[in-house]
Amino acid sequence: MTWQAMIQSVQNGWIVVSIDFLVSLKTPQTTINSLFPSAEIISILRLTESILMEENSLLEVEAPIKIIGDLHADFENLKTIFDLIGRVPKEKMMFLGNYVNMGASGIELVVLLFCLKIRYKDRIFLLKGNHETPAVYKGRNQGIKLSK
Repeated sequence: MTWQAMIQSVQNGWIVVSIDFLVSLKTPQTTINSLFPSAEIISILRLTESILMEENSLLEVEAPIKIIGDLHADFENLKTIFDLIGRVPKEKMMFLGNYVNMGASGIELVVLLFCLKIRYKDRIFLLKGNHETPAVYKGRNQGIKLSK
């Protein structure tokens, strides 16, 4: 096994555990800081950023694909959608943005989607909605703080 393959194996195991943990949550009642260490969240953000930067601005995906839009931080709704339509890797999914801004679980929802993107980068597609722009997001939220 090559060094890169070993790193990929470790990352996949860590991400699978993170996905399983997040999906198993009932309604998140605690802050993201109590769910994951800050260093882990930062790793998830950096890995997702590197994957997204490699993708073209225009995504060309083949059918069949499930299209999911406007989750607005409703973590329970996302889990219900998974129960109704299936989950990756069985299903290919495109999320149309608007992940945050109205519900109480935006961070948990985004972390779950980012973990799914890391694990299944060719089966999960994340688009940016207007609620991910600074003008809309800043107006409703005071920002996110990760404790060290």
